[in-house]
Amino acid sequence: MKPTRRVIVATAVLVILMFPSALILPKTFAISQAAINSQVLPSAENFLVNQYNATIGLDAEYPGATTYWLYSDNFLAAYVLQNVNPSNITELKVAGNISHTLDNYMAGMPDPLNQYMILTAGVFAFYASSNYDVTNIDGATIGITLNNGTTALSPNNYADIAFLEALYYNGLGQRGAAVSLFDIGASMYDGIGLKDVAFNGTYQTYKLALYIYAAKVLGENYASSAEVNLLDMKASNGGFYSGYNSNYSAAGTFTNVETTSLAVLALSVPNAPTSQVPFYESVDGVLEASLLLITVVGVLFFGSCLMRRLKR
Repeated sequence: MKPTRRVIVATAVLVILMFPSALILPKTFAISQAAINSQVLPSAENFLVNQYNATIGLDAEYPGATTYWLYSDNFLAAYVLQNVNPSNITELKVAGNISHTLDNYMAGMPDPLNQYMILTAGVFAFYASSNYDVTNIDGATIGITLNNGTTALSPNNYADIAFLEALYYNGLGQRGAAVSLFDIGASMYDGIGLKDVAFNGTYQTYKLALYIYAAKVLGENYASSAEVNLLDMKASNGGFYSGYNSNYSAAGTFTNVETTSLAVLALSVPNAPTSQVPFYESVDGVLEASLLLITVVGVLFFGSCLMRRLKR
């Protein structure tokens, strides 16, 4: 190889080493908000509408299910259908019907607490949760998830709690606390999903949605790969699969109302101009040190090639 060609090759290698974003695959970049609004959200919202059973007055948990959850599924579905596309009369009607049914059931419950109440009220409800059967109607089970434990869940252990608490403190105007909690949750994102203490080999899609939603509400950066991974979980029926593995396979999980509601909520909020960053930029510590080391090695390689050329 001639010296000039060697220097050219060395320069190319150095550029790649110094700017690894050039090698980041397209998967790490999400589609535009306009495309999400036109291609993703309508069918996802329609999924929520299709899950509505007029006889029960609620959305079924998933297609073909006979279980109807007051919290969290129907609370979230009503909130999303009422707020995401307020010009859609059908969605508003379904949301109103669900809300009416929820009010009827909640009226007989003493102080029902659920972690998603943060979306509509400044209530701290981040305690251990339990599921309860409320009643049975013609073979259908009406259930509810209540965060009525005696011990608060740690945001250091659970990504969803970190993000929900961040929203809680943001609502109180305590931005410093909100950002700190968001950062705790965001640190659990490994480029595929949120890996917290509850992780058992299957990533929970709803936690990915909460990561994106909290970032947008707080105006914080988040890895753009998170949004692409969330979009990958959208099924042909318009819903979002509840979980996936490291190969992005949703095998063994269903599309359900809770996950789809949170996905719609996350995707419907526009991005701030700089809110998405390539994954490697969103991870500090080890990756930053690795990039520095690679750059130093590249510079030394380039210098060696240049010195050889000058000696000839």
